[in-house]
Amino acid sequence: MDLREITGPEALKKVPVDQLDALCDQLRETMLTRIAAHGGHVGPNLGFLEATVALHYVFNSPVDKIVFDVSHQAYPHKMLTGRMAAYLDPAKYDDISGYSEPGESPHDHFIVGHTSTSVSLACGLAKARDLKGERFNVIAVIGDGSLTGGMAFEGLNSFSEQGGNGIIVFNDNRCPSPRTTAASSVHSRSCARRREEIRAISSRRSDSTTCMSTRATTSTS
Repeated sequence: MDLREITGPEALKKVPVDQLDALCDQLRETMLTRIAAHGGHVGPNLGFLEATVALHYVFNSPVDKIVFDVSHQAYPHKMLTGRMAAYLDPAKYDDISGYSEPGESPHDHFIVGHTSTSVSLACGLAKARDLKGERFNVIAVIGDGSLTGGMAFEGLNSFSEQGGNGIIVFNDNRCPSPRTTAASSVHSRSCARRREEIRAISSRRSDSTTCMSTRATTSTS
């Protein structure tokens, strides 16, 4: 696929679902080539590439507002929103910033570079939308490292209080930079372990119930 044909989210939506994996491979290779030559964030963008493709495939940006926490993971977002040339042409590598930048594109809504801000920013966008009687989605993207910040908790509380339509995408990849040591991170890992334990117990109970049902049927026969 010629990545130059991906001029925006509408062009992305024309790609058949069974070709999205191959598209992600191309995006990843192109992004790594630019980072190797120009520098930039590697892990955050590799860790959210497929999710970014999914967001733009499902939602209608820039009508729907996607707010990235820190926004150092926004390279795939930029590639899919009309800035592909800055990743394909070395002569244009400096045409874009490493973070979201409204001056570059209507798909970017804030100049960001600090952690734990996306939920509060999205909360503000949602409140303004509701006051003006508008209808669109607001999506905050936040990782497990950023979610430990006080402003993120403030945003969660505000969203809960004001109500309305707001979507929070929690990227729990357990790869924050630097390593997270806050209690919320510990509880997050603990919850994940408990989830797996509950699934294992449920599976064993399901197998046991099936076995008992089979025995009962055999006995009745």
